[in-house]
Amino acid sequence: MRYSEEIAKRIVELTASGEHTVVEICGIVGIDRRSYYRWKNISHPDFGEAIKEAEADKYSARLAMAERGQKKLLEGYESIETMTETDKDGQVVSQRVTKKWVPPHSTLIIHALKSLDPRYNVPERFDHTTGGEKLQPQTPAVYINVKGSKSMAEADASEN
Repeated sequence: MRYSEEIAKRIVELTASGEHTVVEICGIVGIDRRSYYRWKNISHPDFGEAIKEAEADKYSARLAMAERGQKKLLEGYESIETMTETDKDGQVVSQRVTKKWVPPHSTLIIHALKSLDPRYNVPERFDHTTGGEKLQPQTPAVYINVKGSKSMAEADASEN
C-alpha cells in the first residue's frame, strides 16, 4: 500500500493511544510492517517524527496512570460493589450496593519509603515473619581458584 496522510494520521493516533502493538496497528490500517518501518525510518521523516512524539505521549500517559495507581494504593481507596439479582427472565429482582475500604498496600509503602528516602534504605536485614528480629549476617560464599588443575578425566588417566 502506498503512503497517504490519512493512513499516517491514523497510525499516529493508534500509537498515541498505547493500546496496540506495531503489528496490530499495521493490521488495523492494512499495511505491511516493513512499509511502516520504511515510512518511519527512511522515506517519510515527518511521519517518523510524529511517531516519536506519539510514543512519547503514550509513555507520558502510562507514567501518569502508574503514578495515579500508585497514589491510590499508597493512600487506600473506597470501592463500590454492586450485586444484582435477576429472575429467570432477566428482570432485576434486587440490587445491593456495598462500599468497601481498601487499605493502603503495605509492600508498596515499604518500597516507596526505601526508594524515596535514604533513611529507610538500611543495609541491615530483618525477619519480618518473627516480629522484626535482626537476622544473623550470612557467611559469604568462598570460591577457590582451581586454575591449572587437571580435569577429572586427566586425573583418572594419570593414575593408571
